[in-house]
Amino acid sequence: MARIRPPEGSGVFLDHQPEQYRAFNRLYGTLWTDGVVDEATKEAGRLRNAQLVDCGL
Repeated sequence: MARIRPPEGSGVFLDHQPEQYRAFNRLYGTLWTDGVVDEATKEAGRLRNAQLVDCGL
């Protein structure tokens, strides 16, 4: 699953490492499309992680 690249200058992490950014997007896409865990549980985990690391997004 390919993700849409954000606009230039948006401050996305790994902008300076495009190869790592592509690898992350492949991993992230797989996480959200494959597996045995339902989407609601994945979303709850994502939100909890964002809270723990004080993610502003």
